[in-house]
Amino acid sequence: MEIETLKEIWIATNKEESQASYDRENLEMLHAKSNGLIARMKRNLLLELMLVIVSFSGVTLYYFTAFNGRLRQVAWVYILLALAFVIYYYHKNKLLKEMQCITCRVRSNLQMQVRKLEQYLRFYLFAGTLMVPILMILLFVMFLVRPWWPGLSQMHLNSSLFATLAYFLIMIGLTVLTWFVNKWYLNCLYGCHIRNLKSVLEEMNEEETEL
Repeated sequence: MEIETLKEIWIATNKEESQASYDRENLEMLHAKSNGLIARMKRNLLLELMLVIVSFSGVTLYYFTAFNGRLRQVAWVYILLALAFVIYYYHKNKLLKEMQCITCRVRSNLQMQVRKLEQYLRFYLFAGTLMVPILMILLFVMFLVRPWWPGLSQMHLNSSLFATLAYFLIMIGLTVLTWFVNKWYLNCLYGCHIRNLKSVLEEMNEEETEL
């Protein structure tokens, strides 16, 4: 009778140990999966930085040299925008590095960092969209105050109400289009990975609860 009881206890203990080992392996696998998602976002961020540097450098050089340098103010605006993006890149990259830290990977802390990352993306969406009307208004003011194209006079610009209205309607249309393009772009680079990361966090929560 005692031997049968000991057998049952031994079998039950082995089952519990196997289950605990299985749960630990699952948890480690989930941690590895979340780490992979963060690594992809870091690569996307680096790619985005390189794209901004190359494209903004080209546009800045163009406005410094085109039209005998009459639009160099636009070039300085692009330089300021590039510097702002570099600052944004630094803070976002720092956040992603913190999210990859194994010793800091408390689930609640990781959830807070994901929310912070979403705030960065919302800021980028608004700032990236707002850049369009700001640049177009700057160009409009430059043309109005100091006409740079031969034959284009201030009187002509002031009298052309239809052209001004058309310009601002185009500006509104481009701003709305930029909003949707930026939203799609951010979703491809980060949004889908953040959603996957959230689902991994939910699985972690379930696994830790079972443990």
